[in-house]
Amino acid sequence: ASDLELHFKTERDASGFRRDYLEKKATDFAKARDWESLGEILALLIFGLVLFPSQKNFIDVAAISVFWGVRVNGEDPVPAFLADVYYTLHMRYK
Repeated sequence: ASDLELHFKTERDASGFRRDYLEKKATDFAKARDWESLGEILALLIFGLVLFPSQKNFIDVAAISVFWGVRVNGEDPVPAFLADVYYTLHMRYK
């Protein structure tokens, strides 16, 4: 099994990666001076922890999918951001 498969977890009905694992990978890339990979991991952490948080210290598949769509497929992230804002406002209103 690969390193990614070993660290892919399920917590409270959500699958993804724990923050500490991704931060460790970021540290490893920084020590290896692999700046491109470091940037990708930091961007994924921002997507999962700041822009689309679901659980504390956990980056779920939904955040990973948005990151992947923006980074690899060149998709516009604005609809996802607007949906997230709408959902947040809707939940606060209740």
